[in-house]
Amino acid sequence: MMWAVGNIGLLLANPKVGVAIAFSFSQMGIVISTLGGIFLLGEKKSKKQMAFVIIGCVLVIAGGIMIGFTKE
Repeated sequence: MMWAVGNIGLLLANPKVGVAIAFSFSQMGIVISTLGGIFLLGEKKSKKQMAFVIIGCVLVIAGGIMIGFTKE
């Protein structure tokens, strides 16, 4: 169901922001699935692994923000 909602959002965003930006934003769902797997499903991570996960999530979000600025 969540995948379907994301795809509908992608299709609705395409005419407004363009295919490249809408697709890039739709791929940012990896942050939600990564953190959801850790916190909701209880995956065990060491402190080092958790630091890398957080750094990766921050980089993905920063990339999405930079892509958003290209539309302006």
